Amino acid sequence: MKVTIDRSYGLRLARGPLALPLVLALVCLASPAPAQIYSLNDGNSAATVSPNTQAGMSSWTVQGVNELSQQWFWYALGNNAPASIDTISPAAVSQPTANTLNTSYSQPGFNMSVGYTLTGGATVPVGQYAASDMGESIRINNTSASPLMFHFYEYSDFDLQGVPGPDTVILQGTPRGFNDAFQTYGTGGLTETIAAPPANEAEAANEFTTLAKLNGGHPVTLNNNPAAVGDVTWAFEWDFTLNPGTSFLISKDKYLSVQVVPEPSAVGLAALGLVAFAFRLRRKA
Repeated sequence: MKVTIDRSYGLRLARGPLALPLVLALVCLASPAPAQIYSLNDGNSAATVSPNTQAGMSSWTVQGVNELSQQWFWYALGNNAPASIDTISPAAVSQPTANTLNTSYSQPGFNMSVGYTLTGGATVPVGQYAASDMGESIRINNTSASPLMFHFYEYSDFDLQGVPGPDTVILQGTPRGFNDAFQTYGTGGLTETIAAPPANEAEAANEFTTLAKLNGGHPVTLNNNPAAVGDVTWAFEWDFTLNPGTSFLISKDKYLSVQVVPEPSAVGLAALGLVAFAFRLRRKA
């Protein structure tokens, strides 16, 4: 039996009434779904979190000025290289209120939850200080039948007053006892206080230095450098062993106090007004 193949069928289909739906279907199959971004809002503040990408918390806005470039978390088991927590599994997300967000990740052997609570302050006039607070809690559970040697990392890259520096950051404490991070720019500042437990290691550095380590594919121990100046970042590391059926809880709080400055457009308009006023005075003279 002779079989004839109609090679023009695909061409006719591509030109027919099903062409557009077919192309759209193929595009949807080939393109990954966009990462979901969740917003928190309270008082004078707003924040965004992308729990399924390494962008993590990518903005924290206080009275219209974004103070944050990136804050996210990494983990490592045993002597393995770190990986960001969004690689554990797709996040299960709930948002009970406008200012809270709860996320969780799970894989065989352990699971992890991260909770955020944003507390914004009152809106204040130009020249005064606006305040904002972000509480965070992380719980890691060993669901396996064996002990887990665990490393957990927090990485933060803040751009206070909406500019990348020069900032100063100081990490307070000693190895196995880091409790605080202080970052300042001009008259504004950020404080992170670790309620419990203190971090084992810490690292203050310039932008991308620590991030490159965490994504470098090798085991990482932070270098305990306590201070940096410039476009700074900072990180904490917790090292612990989880016995079967036990949990490890990290509680910490970030507090922003930033001076409200005039918007550039307002400053520019004021300057133009002064120039025009001076010009009119000269013409009258």
